[in-house]
Amino acid sequence: MSTARTVANTLRSFAVARPITPRVESRFLSISSPRFNAEVSEAVRKPTTSGPLPYFIHRTNSKNLPVYQRKKTQGPKLETQIRKIEGDVGVLKDHLVEALQISKDDITVNRTTNQILIKGHCRQKVMDLLTALGF
Repeated sequence: MSTARTVANTLRSFAVARPITPRVESRFLSISSPRFNAEVSEAVRKPTTSGPLPYFIHRTNSKNLPVYQRKKTQGPKLETQIRKIEGDVGVLKDHLVEALQISKDDITVNRTTNQILIKGHCRQKVMDLLTALGF
């Protein structure tokens, strides 16, 4: 028992209190990320709506917008997919047609899964629009 106390006392003499440092260093606080400070691009116009929107887009578990780019293997088929839509998907389709200035034939609505498929890769434009709308 005395050897255990001796070892404990010896180890205490070596223990030095470490100074408390902040987790985020101050040199990184001045760096601004252009991704989060960027305004809505000129190509994407916010649709004119009055009142609350009749649809809602839930974020993923990692707090991102559920907008994905897909590439089909049958030829050069590129798609942008919007998932986790709740509410009136048709109104969202109309807002996307107006904001992205694309034809209605380029957007497909799957009402069973509440998803929207857009022909072509336009993920960044869709994300800019959804961010501007407050999602």
